[in-house]
Amino acid sequence: MNSILQLGPYDVICKSRMRKDFDHVGNRRFRVIIENHCETYNNAKTKSDKSAIVLSILRSIRDSGGNFVQRNRRLCCWEIMSIDHVKEKIGHALRQAIIAQNGVGKFIDSPRTIYDVIRGGREIKSKQKLEVGSLFPLISL
Repeated sequence: MNSILQLGPYDVICKSRMRKDFDHVGNRRFRVIIENHCETYNNAKTKSDKSAIVLSILRSIRDSGGNFVQRNRRLCCWEIMSIDHVKEKIGHALRQAIIAQNGVGKFIDSPRTIYDVIRGGREIKSKQKLEVGSLFPLISL
């Protein structure tokens, strides 16, 4: 991985949970770009169409002088992420934004099960039994 010592204004900081990184200009710009491409990505019929949208987003970040970076605490620098990893990040951001726009959930970092989605994100207590009828009221066994 290539390293840089100082962040640029349009760099997108990945793998960080710090508020200042979330509010970084590059990250805010990235979220706006993602929101602008959600509908197109959602309506894309083929995998190649979706890949073209992901590459278009990557190109717009790079053309403005930005990179996708992660902090290397050991070396006290920023590392530029690989293109394959960046494409995965962009695709994930698009899918999460589509979920958020459709009202199914919020931007989430942790994986959710089908039960989470069906029950509106509420956690199911370990003592509470899941009954098929409670999850799918129209299905009878």
